[in-house]
Amino acid sequence: MTSYQVKFWDVKKIGDTAKGRRWVRWAVAGREHCKSFTARPLADGFLTDLKNAAHGHRPFDETTGLPAQPGHAAKPLDLPGGTGHRGLSQAEGSSASAGGPFRVAPDQPGDQAA
Repeated sequence: MTSYQVKFWDVKKIGDTAKGRRWVRWAVAGREHCKSFTARPLADGFLTDLKNAAHGHRPFDETTGLPAQPGHAAKPLDLPGGTGHRGLSQAEGSSASAGGPFRVAPDQPGDQAA
């Protein structure tokens, strides 16, 4: 489920050490979310990305609290060939293994379903 009701708080320092951590807090449809960062610029950048998505009229996922991915399928795709998935290109595979967005590799000429 997605929502456009998003509220943001300022970045807050947590911990009493000199370094401390920075805490980003926001709410989507009344449900609060937070994420901590080791450095202020990382926290500021994350908060800016969230605000840019809200200003760009992108819906937010109520469960994760993050902006919904455009074109993101809610259920697995039923692809021709009965495999249920396609391979990732090398660049996309490294992004997916690092926790990045999952993208389906385009069909390559000459590819045949086994």
